[in-house]
Amino acid sequence: CDDTAGDWPEVGDAPFGDAFDVAGAPPGEETETSPAWVVLATARGIYRYRPDDNAWLQPTAPPQPAGNVFALAQVHQSVIAGVQNGGVWTSGDMGATWSPFLMTPGLTLAGATVIDLVYVPGDGLYAVTPSNGVWRLALP
Repeated sequence: CDDTAGDWPEVGDAPFGDAFDVAGAPPGEETETSPAWVVLATARGIYRYRPDDNAWLQPTAPPQPAGNVFALAQVHQSVIAGVQNGGVWTSGDMGATWSPFLMTPGLTLAGATVIDLVYVPGDGLYAVTPSNGVWRLALP
């Protein structure tokens, strides 16, 4: 990564306060029907950004992760979010709609605070909590 490549301009008008994490379309996967997109984890929930619109918008279809959304992970075509006192949420449509992540029996993250998520292809999704340890869900 060349740190002399240029300036870091602000992206769109930022109405969301504190921002914690970001995820976006994998490089080269933008198409006419699935344009470039970015999802942002903030203290006010989830925001979506599409460069063509140059605006951050909050999804409106319920249910939505509310409050502090600390972590995001890209898992294939889905975005996974870690939420304060809300566990793990998932979106399969670039962050437009969300639902609580269906947990494997014995995986007790419902209602937990998840502060980091990491997807390791071929291994699984790792979730970090501040007081309940690190959890792993096996995924291809």
